[in-house]
Amino acid sequence: MGSGFGIRYDFSFFVLRLDGAMRIYDPHYIESKRLVFGTQRIRDSAILNFTIGYPF
Repeated sequence: MGSGFGIRYDFSFFVLRLDGAMRIYDPHYIESKRLVFGTQRIRDSAILNFTIGYPF
């Protein structure tokens, strides 16, 4: 599970999007270590996406 944010700019003929996300919960780890928010460096766990066009 993760959380994120996005910025979108809608031109009349296409959309520019910048989206970012970070992992909060990882079921891969043992049950007491699954909440990973704040335990990882942002550089290692953040994902940025730059897109031209609609998300679907």
